Amino acid sequence: MTAMLPAFVIGKIGFQELLIILIIALLVFGPKKLPKLGKAMGATLHNFKRGMKQGQRDAEDKIEEAANDDDEDEDEA
Repeated sequence: MTAMLPAFVIGKIGFQELLIILIIALLVFGPKKLPKLGKAMGATLHNFKRGMKQGQRDAEDKIEEAANDDDEDEDEA
């Protein structure tokens, strides 16, 4: 019977694990493609963060718009 690891143990990546992942990536993709892959990953992360911020701003605008509509309805009554 195997013991289950808590989720917090699985989620942490230490220096040694990161080093092993980088070495495997170097072996799989090669030294010439690894910088291109890193640049693409960085651009993807940047675009994801920008999209999340835009989505948050849109949601806040909708909430503010709905609150303003409610205020106008109360003024008319």
